[in-house]
Amino acid sequence: MRTVKNAVTLLAILYFANAASQVFIFELPEMIVKMNTTYLSKNHSTRLRCQIFDNVANLSFREVYWFKDSLSVSELPTKKGGAELKVDGNDLLILRGSHHTEGEYQCATIIEDIPLTENTTINTRLISAPVRLRKARITRFETFRSQTVRVRQGQVARMPCLGMPDVVPGPPDVWMEKEGHEGVPLGMTSNLRFVSTPNGLQIAIAQPQDAGKYFCV
Repeated sequence: MRTVKNAVTLLAILYFANAASQVFIFELPEMIVKMNTTYLSKNHSTRLRCQIFDNVANLSFREVYWFKDSLSVSELPTKKGGAELKVDGNDLLILRGSHHTEGEYQCATIIEDIPLTENTTINTRLISAPVRLRKARITRFETFRSQTVRVRQGQVARMPCLGMPDVVPGPPDVWMEKEGHEGVPLGMTSNLRFVSTPNGLQIAIAQPQDAGKYFCV
């Protein structure tokens, strides 16, 4: 299962009133969401599981509350995916991927008896970082007007790949080719002057023979 860890560190601050006031700061446990897949599928269910990250103190929790787009799953209307979500113990089961079930998911719970010092424990409510899920998809390149890139000889030419397709799971494998040299994936050959980037192509030390039309594949 894939793990999504909360990027926010939660702290507990205790104040002890005595002759010399002292403040102690303790790091609280973090909730994480584990998934059996990184995207939603129309034909297969997706299981989300709420867990305590790095649970060295062997803490436990009894009841988990799930949220989608900041709304409780138990109160979610059908038009927002409520009919396709099922709570299974401490897990959340997304029965099928659709545009209704796309969104951000979080779990929350109350953890009791968290040890801070030898004689001090606390109870606290924790919530995980949001996990964004989208259904599997692949779209076409969007249509854009041709872009003209002007560069002096010897400089670096940067050519963007516009209208990138929306691909889940991604990112897609995209490269550029030059008109008249179709089938040669620039940036993936032994010619080190061509560097493929996630957004297009860079040509180091541009030469006159580099002039021409380039397109994304």
